[in-house]
Amino acid sequence: MQRLDIYVQQSSLYLLETTAAVLPCQVVPYNGCTAIQKEMGADSREIRILAGSSGSIQGPDEAKLGYTMPQVADWDGDGDLDLLLSDIKGQHRFYENIGTKKTPKLASGQLLRVDWPENPPKPSWVWWQPNPTELVTCWRCQPCAIDWNKDGLVDYVAVDHEGYLTYYEGFLKDGEKWLKPGSRIFKDIDGQLIRISDLTVGKSGRARITLVDWDADGDLDIIHNAHHLFGEAKAFLKKVTNAGWFENLGPANNPVFKWQGEIIKKAIPPTSEHSTSPQALDFDNDGKLDLFLGGEDGRITCYHRAFIENDLPELTIVKVEKHSN
Repeated sequence: MQRLDIYVQQSSLYLLETTAAVLPCQVVPYNGCTAIQKEMGADSREIRILAGSSGSIQGPDEAKLGYTMPQVADWDGDGDLDLLLSDIKGQHRFYENIGTKKTPKLASGQLLRVDWPENPPKPSWVWWQPNPTELVTCWRCQPCAIDWNKDGLVDYVAVDHEGYLTYYEGFLKDGEKWLKPGSRIFKDIDGQLIRISDLTVGKSGRARITLVDWDADGDLDIIHNAHHLFGEAKAFLKKVTNAGWFENLGPANNPVFKWQGEIIKKAIPPTSEHSTSPQALDFDNDGKLDLFLGGEDGRITCYHRAFIENDLPELTIVKVEKHSN
């Protein structure tokens, strides 16, 4: 069976390396069971991003928080997996893997670069000015690094400075990786732009996005998280309790998306009291994507596709026999 490792963020970044088979639908505690914690250092230093006294929208009480969202992708196209991090300020960093596939070693982080034609956009409530080439989006969001246009370069899909799902195309400039200014190409069946985060200031952002072919029809669908903290009942992320999804209806050159609501439509125990973090992958190699949900308590739960689609095997009692000893 293929081994799947998991990257998570606590106060520092850790790699959870699977060392034994984990059963589908099993809850895996962050610090136990089948995982080994390895600090992923950059230039022999721990990766730890903190807000400091003035880095959080919600004030200095969050000075020691970073809200980093890790993901891995071959960002520089050299054949190994690099690390990408978004954080509490809405900044986005790239840590190049200068080691090997099996023994990664990370260089110091650098901010993702966008070829802006003028001053970079930022959320209206952000008090600091980004660098001329910096990408600043809503805070506490998980973007998706994926080759959306299939040109061989990894692109970036993120919730932008106003909460809209936005496509940043990757390209090479003087042999180095850059992003083009964002394009809001994601629309629903009514022709409206998809806006994942529709609140402002401290209640903005908080979105986790992944693009996968959830319905196995050959195109990329959008999976998003749920968030339970807001008092506003109409907030988009409150429409689901675990994870929702947009189905890609095509066509390939200008797709539209239909919101299909909750992925797991049956009642399940709450994954998180705050915000979920969904990822989809074929955990058991049966050709169907399963759903992983992470929560702020550190637990990661895998829901098998058969459970989600009510396709579990059924047993029928055909005969009961009583045997005496």
